[in-house]
Amino acid sequence: MALSPIWPGKGMITSWSNGKEGATGYAVFGDAIPFFLSIPSALTNGWMIFLLAALALKKLEGREQFFQKGLIFCFCLNLFWFSSPLNSYFWDDSKLNLFLGYYLWTASFALAGLSLFPPNENWKSYLNQVFRRLFFPAFCVSILFFCYFHFRAMNEHLKKAESRLKREHQSETTPKFRTLPLAELTVIPSASKTISTPFLLELNKRVEADPKDAAPLVERGYLYAILGNEVEAMENFNKALILTTNKTSLYWNMGWALVNLNRFQEARDTWSKAWEPSDGKPEPSWVPRAMAIACWKSGNKNEALAWYQRAVERDPRSLLSLEGIKEATINWNTREQNWLIEVYDAWKRAYLGRNSVRIMNQRLEPTNSSPSRPTSR
Repeated sequence: MALSPIWPGKGMITSWSNGKEGATGYAVFGDAIPFFLSIPSALTNGWMIFLLAALALKKLEGREQFFQKGLIFCFCLNLFWFSSPLNSYFWDDSKLNLFLGYYLWTASFALAGLSLFPPNENWKSYLNQVFRRLFFPAFCVSILFFCYFHFRAMNEHLKKAESRLKREHQSETTPKFRTLPLAELTVIPSASKTISTPFLLELNKRVEADPKDAAPLVERGYLYAILGNEVEAMENFNKALILTTNKTSLYWNMGWALVNLNRFQEARDTWSKAWEPSDGKPEPSWVPRAMAIACWKSGNKNEALAWYQRAVERDPRSLLSLEGIKEATINWNTREQNWLIEVYDAWKRAYLGRNSVRIMNQRLEPTNSSPSRPTSR
């Protein structure tokens, strides 16, 4: 991981890049650790191999101070991980804890360096030499690393504060809506019982151009459902049901239309027609999310939470946080998003308890997010 800034595969989307093109595994850390520290830190392992080779070939005699200085330098350099933003000891929002392996690895350089100190019967002189050559430089370097990372953090906070002030200033200087001349406002149409929108007119033209095409009928049926026109919505879906051969897609879209008409139990039954469980194969990724909403709004709370748990197992990166949910459901309308967030909030409290935030942060691993619900219904 420390060598990942120069790792092969740069410019590709990998499991480490969190779905972002042009990033390597280092994208997991972001800019927390600069490459001029991480790469030399990884290369310090080579000095230990060099020492091992000198011992094996019996070439160490007479070169103890040379190897000792190298080991002390490696020990001091690797101390930066301890004060970095990846260590929760100093940083509350860190993404990483340094476990026992780090301390053993770092201490190995110090212990190897201590073994190369010349023997001395005078303990005070020996300890003074160890302190002067090893511990004092390590202490000074640790202070420098600690100040460096805190300076970087302070600089980031200042940049964010400056950006926030700029946005506030722009919002204050932006003209208010009421100050705009009336000539620039959209003319409000006269009251009419017939619903008409630009997109609806486009769908009407597509239906008239090809009455046997089920796609615009399905799209128009969903749009009518959004507008609350239940009769026209179901008429379009019934016509499409006669014309289409892709029943799965139609039932899937029809279920979302029924959800927006508050017919949640019917939506659940309709979605059940859109997929059939098969041995050894999981259901499509949209099923757990959709069924969680339908069960939740129809009163089957326990089943809804079980479906959401299933959705989390399928796609933890998207469903363990509000930000992930909003990104994964960017093509949903606001009502659909809010219903899923309702289920998420109840699941978080019922399944994870009071420590839900800590538990979810531990479970968030760098995995690729599953695709969100398609734009076409």
